[in-house]
Amino acid sequence: MKKLRLDRKYLYPALILLLGLVLLLIPSGGKRSETETAPDVTESGFSLSEYTREMETLLSQVQGAGEVHLLLSLDTDGETAYLYDRTESVSGDSGQTQLETVLTHEDGDQLPVVEKRSYPKFRGAVVVCSGADEAAVTLRVKEAVSCLTGLGMDRITVLKLR
Repeated sequence: MKKLRLDRKYLYPALILLLGLVLLLIPSGGKRSETETAPDVTESGFSLSEYTREMETLLSQVQGAGEVHLLLSLDTDGETAYLYDRTESVSGDSGQTQLETVLTHEDGDQLPVVEKRSYPKFRGAVVVCSGADEAAVTLRVKEAVSCLTGLGMDRITVLKLR
């Protein structure tokens, strides 16, 4: 009978521990890393196709460039870090941390507060234009692409349009 009392003595702490372990294993929507990779470049405020079109329009205005086609490759898509409210609770020997996204109200909508946003980094660019056979045009086009993308001249190729 005494053995039964010992088991009951540890029954409640064991059940609480088991319940805590089960709760830790259940996936929750609030469990996110503090920096999330933007799933879509348009969500981060950047559209590669729109940016490419704008650059093509601009580059076609370079004296002697003529018709221009541009291909940009990305190294990273960019990241958006959201502001989180961290709540820590300690009871006995166990502790729990909860992250909750801080929301703001704009035009009746609840939107997450952006703490930091980094835009995509470019890997390289290929420009095909009708005026690429002139060295001065090639240099001006490379300078413009370098200025707009942050790429070094060695990462930009300018080719003659057939």
